Amino acid sequence: MNITTLSVLFVVIAACFNHTYGQVPHHAWPVNFHMNGTAFAPFTGGEKDRTWCGNKFDVTSGIVSLPLLTWSKAYGSSTPVTYFNNPTLWKKMVSEICGLEVRVEGKGGTYMSVIGDANMWYENLDHNLHLAGKVAGLSYVPKKISDVKKFDVKGTFTGKKFDISGGNYPYKY
Repeated sequence: MNITTLSVLFVVIAACFNHTYGQVPHHAWPVNFHMNGTAFAPFTGGEKDRTWCGNKFDVTSGIVSLPLLTWSKAYGSSTPVTYFNNPTLWKKMVSEICGLEVRVEGKGGTYMSVIGDANMWYENLDHNLHLAGKVAGLSYVPKKISDVKKFDVKGTFTGKKFDISGGNYPYKY
């Protein structure tokens, strides 16, 4: 092979990798984003122990959530999609969104997480309680949501997706 052929081959291979890395379904979010970080936990604020994705969770589950309305609009709905108001679209969204890996970075460091829920905020990346404490830089394990004040967070969709059915989360904190 000559240098031109190698150059073209390199560009094609690089394009293939860049095409799949970090893709977000329906381009609902940029691959890299920066927003407010907040905490959530089971049995608080209307939350039970089951997420929008349909799985049980506890305070150690390494999950995050992005605003449901933004996801829903990307899928063509003007209102937040739930199992109760549009079960067909909800199932499609859950199969494409839930389990997407997101690297989160804040004052406390960089941690891996997966989309495991959707939130009702408009501009927050919600973190499950123990993960929120770590990303926010707390020196202790938070016991309640009020322990974690709003914090600055950067997120990156990595392009990986995990099967989180049954609450089988790849990360625990």
